[in-house]
Amino acid sequence: MNITPSESLLRSMIDAMPDGVVIVDDLHVAYANPAAMTICGAASIDDLVGRSIVQFVEPSSTDSMVAMTRAFIAGENETAATTIDFHRLDGQTLSAELSARRVPGLAATAVMVIIKDVTERDRLSRELVEAMERGRFLAENAVDVLIRAHPTHGIGYSSPASTEVLGIEPADMVGRQLIELFAPVDRPTVSAALAEASIGAGRPAVVEVRSAAQAGRPSRWVEAAIRSVTGAAGGQVELHVTISDISRRREVAAELLKAEARQRMILEGLQEGVILHTLGTTEFVANPVARDVLGIEAHASAATGRNSLDGMLFEPDGVVLDARDSPLARAHRTRQPQIGRVLRFERDGQPQRWLEFDAIPMHDLNGEPAVLVTFRDITAQWIAQAHLAESAQVLASVLTAATNEAIIVTDSHASIVAFSRGAEARFGYKAADVIGKLTIADLHDEADITAYAASQGLTVAELVVRQPPADAASNLDSIMRRSDGSAFLGSMSISTRLDERGQPLGFLYVLNDVTERRQQEADLHDRVARDHLTGLLNRRALETQLAQVVQDDSWCDPGRLLMFIDLDNFKEVNDAAGHQIGDEVLVQAAARIRSAVRATDLVYRYGGDEFVVLFEPAVTLSTASATAERIVSELAAPLMVAGGVSQIGASVGIARSSDSVGPDQLIHDADAAVYVAKRNGRGRVVCAG
Repeated sequence: MNITPSESLLRSMIDAMPDGVVIVDDLHVAYANPAAMTICGAASIDDLVGRSIVQFVEPSSTDSMVAMTRAFIAGENETAATTIDFHRLDGQTLSAELSARRVPGLAATAVMVIIKDVTERDRLSRELVEAMERGRFLAENAVDVLIRAHPTHGIGYSSPASTEVLGIEPADMVGRQLIELFAPVDRPTVSAALAEASIGAGRPAVVEVRSAAQAGRPSRWVEAAIRSVTGAAGGQVELHVTISDISRRREVAAELLKAEARQRMILEGLQEGVILHTLGTTEFVANPVARDVLGIEAHASAATGRNSLDGMLFEPDGVVLDARDSPLARAHRTRQPQIGRVLRFERDGQPQRWLEFDAIPMHDLNGEPAVLVTFRDITAQWIAQAHLAESAQVLASVLTAATNEAIIVTDSHASIVAFSRGAEARFGYKAADVIGKLTIADLHDEADITAYAASQGLTVAELVVRQPPADAASNLDSIMRRSDGSAFLGSMSISTRLDERGQPLGFLYVLNDVTERRQQEADLHDRVARDHLTGLLNRRALETQLAQVVQDDSWCDPGRLLMFIDLDNFKEVNDAAGHQIGDEVLVQAAARIRSAVRATDLVYRYGGDEFVVLFEPAVTLSTASATAERIVSELAAPLMVAGGVSQIGASVGIARSSDSVGPDQLIHDADAAVYVAKRNGRGRVVCAG
């Protein structure tokens, strides 16, 4: 393109412009000023001349850019401007604002395009928008109410939290005066805060007041922080207010005050002495017991004098306690708990006492190292223990001589304090293995003593310290365990040991091994209760059992089921084959009956060829009937006996107990049902009633 003198003058003007200027002829670069070369990333004008301006434009914007430029060249528009993503020659992308205008003296197909790099401006604009969005998000989601207000014109903005905190929708807040948001009784306080904020040079005025009650919503305690700021427009003053709901905080504070009062009451009411001492200070905090017993003064200002225990505390052997070795000093020095330290205390005008101290390292309310000391007056226990030790020595000499019976002595806590030679022989322990190490419960079988304690409504710990009846000994059979784990049945005589004031000191156990004797008694009882031929329980055992179960609730509801079984054709077999074969038939019949019922059902030989089954309370009539049918089927099968094959059968009757049916009547009803079964053809099951 030939450059006219006017164009030359124009170019010199363009070169001086700070914005990029490009002369475009038919959409191709004809000239570019230095600023344009910098924006386009060109080293010289030759890098730009002849290039289509389309290559600097985002492809998606190319068509609209070309159309806009052509319309401008054609004279359809006087000016044109747009902001685009501008692609430099070095591959970077800028945000550029392009404007085009016709300049006199240029060819009809040429226009001047001004390029402004607005990348930084757009970035700042975006950041401003993002900041505004963040601020809006925080305000819209804040738990506290955020308010902008004019001192005269009222509230201009309120965040959504006003609905929850104040009970007022944000839209209804606009136009209200700040003072209206608070309870009338607290408005003078708010007015003073507003006045303080207006002269506070930006320092907020903070008050705790109550919100105004709304319809159906009571007033709440809130914290209002009021700050006076200068608005952006015209230097007008604005009020920025934050309102926080502190109702829960005040409730917690009130509860804390109550808890502190309760703790103070507990501390004042304790029977133990309590002292708190902070390391490196001369002050002690003491409850009334500590002040009364030790002479400690709360918050005394000196470590000596009224708070000094020098010369008052002694070791158990009577040696004066070194102050550096006191529980308090040890706990401070080692930062380890000092538990159960017993010391003798002597103070002018008071009787000698024995005190048990605990010293626990901790931190005071200010986080400083401290020690909490508690003590108990154990004078009575100490004296009693001394007497007990003396008595134990006497008792030990007696126990040493006792070699036949197991004699065991316990204290009031069931701990073993004496163990005779007979006890050593019986249990396999040495006295040194149990004294002070085991309790009487440790010599029992765990399952046996646990079950017995439960039957008494007690725990094992409660059982072993329960006193036997006054002025009497308690006898108890219990399963005991030797040191090797083997068991034996022991019969114990238990009596309470009393001190001179009649107070219990513990228990005295005299124990014998009755395992063999009890086994002999059990064998004798079993022989009496068993049928010698079949091994089943006999009629006497049935009568004893019925006398017991008639007392159970199940006897009347739902009732106990009893089955009476009478063998069919037994008399004929017995008469024909002899009594020996008859006895063998009875033995096999008993075995079949036993196998047909459950292990928990009781089977008796009632007499001769009659048998009885007593079912558990939970057994239903249908289950009992099914069992009876099974018995009938089993007894109908041939029996193999020494004389050959015997064929018998059985008729069965079933009856149920009730409040009007006693044991004798129950057996009679079942027997009567058997009679009906035999009359109807034998080999049948009939239910009474």
